Amino acid sequence: MSLKIGALLLTSLLWISGVAAFGGDEATISRVRIDFSYVEEEARKLAAKPYDAEQYHKIPESLSSLNFDQYRAIKFRPEKTLWLPDNGNFRLQFFHPGYIFDIPVQVHEFSETHRQHIRFVESFFDYTDLAIEGNIPVSVGYAGLKVLYPLDPNLKRWDETLTFLGSNYFRALGRNQRYGISARGLALDAGMEGVAEEFPDFVEFWLGKPKPESTGLTIYALMDSPSVAGAYEFVLKPGETTRIDVTVTLFYRDVSRDIGLAPLTSMYWYGENHEHRFGDYRPEVHDSDGLLLELSDGRYVWRPLLNTQQLRSVAFGAENPKGFGLLQRDREFEHYEDLHNPYHRTPSLFIRPKGEWGAGAVRLIELPTNNEGMDNVVAYWKPNEKPVPGEPYRYAYEMLWTMETDMELSRNKVVGTRVGHIPQFPDTRRFVVDFAGPLLEAMGDSADPPITAVINSGPNGFVTENECVRNPHTKGWRVLFKLDTDDDNVLPVELTCHLQQGDQILTETWSYLWSP
Repeated sequence: MSLKIGALLLTSLLWISGVAAFGGDEATISRVRIDFSYVEEEARKLAAKPYDAEQYHKIPESLSSLNFDQYRAIKFRPEKTLWLPDNGNFRLQFFHPGYIFDIPVQVHEFSETHRQHIRFVESFFDYTDLAIEGNIPVSVGYAGLKVLYPLDPNLKRWDETLTFLGSNYFRALGRNQRYGISARGLALDAGMEGVAEEFPDFVEFWLGKPKPESTGLTIYALMDSPSVAGAYEFVLKPGETTRIDVTVTLFYRDVSRDIGLAPLTSMYWYGENHEHRFGDYRPEVHDSDGLLLELSDGRYVWRPLLNTQQLRSVAFGAENPKGFGLLQRDREFEHYEDLHNPYHRTPSLFIRPKGEWGAGAVRLIELPTNNEGMDNVVAYWKPNEKPVPGEPYRYAYEMLWTMETDMELSRNKVVGTRVGHIPQFPDTRRFVVDFAGPLLEAMGDSADPPITAVINSGPNGFVTENECVRNPHTKGWRVLFKLDTDDDNVLPVELTCHLQQGDQILTETWSYLWSP
């Protein structure tokens, strides 16, 4: 996403009658109540008119022509941080417009009775030796914003907790986490072969002025694109697991696009189930290693991610799901051996719908990649019911940015998937799937009646040598089997597996799509 007045604008922050006065610029202060209904009305008015891209492309050529290194050289000055003098729990910084972030956002702060426009200020930034200072209009806006919060109360440190930057992308962190997976406000035609994806943009933000004792922050956002305008409410609750309550109202101009609600975007290059390592020294490289789906009856489905040579798309049909997300289950540093990119600390991101979402499907898209610099995995909810143009389309959900150190999303689960070649049989693979959890651990080294693995294969493959044994290292159970296919098979094979004792299902369902 993309973006002279004096340093007094924000740095001489005063709180007068509940409203921030920046440099006494009264023209930017409005007496108005900002709430979700206000932003909804702004979205409705936008959608009632044809989409106008020109109103958002306003950054000068001197900024849009910056290359990556030049843009990265522009730094926000920490002493200019908004809410710094309040000595509260939240602080706010901004991203400079330029490079690929060429659609600016306008930012406002609001109290119970007033709104304050936060205009662009050059003195907020250190430009090093770039010769662009003094030529940027104050109306340009910012590329995005960054919320800081002390996630670890034992450390005197302000942590990046939530950022909005680029299109409708945003990322959040909980305690002891490092950036990995991203979220989006909306996906339109994501992963549709032969169709150009439409990327809506957040174009305006309103941030509620937090009180010094506040542990939550409310942010409203206005989104626009050729097909849809939308109003968003984000209620941020930082912690060991950072939670964000999201409320959305969309107004569609055009409903012909494939709609993806609560979309997630991550990176998976290769992992323990990958049959090739690309010659890299690290055992695994990924921000997420699987899709977890929680069904309405409480059952879980786990789908390990895979990077193949073709785009893969699969839809898991569901009615009123309890949740879905892209998770990073593998938390061992030794499985990554990366000191610069701590993949063992990237958050899982799980979506919990509020209310009934009806019938639809969780869609998973996996794009091929030969490096870790590409976000190649997308997951979202695709509703069966299409919105009505011009009518409000409402839904809400909770986001969990978690390492599951303070919670569990699934108790008796898949903890490992490995696939191996059998040299003398090129069309055969050996699978090893590990399950672990409190129920399995409590069963000890033996179980009566015995634990069995229920494995199903698609019609173009068949399973042999099904073996289920205790794994003393995980205190769980390991399933070993072979998958055979015909010599001329060129189609993927769908596989499922779960552990069972008598008639009792013990674990989540492992779901896998093996590609020849």
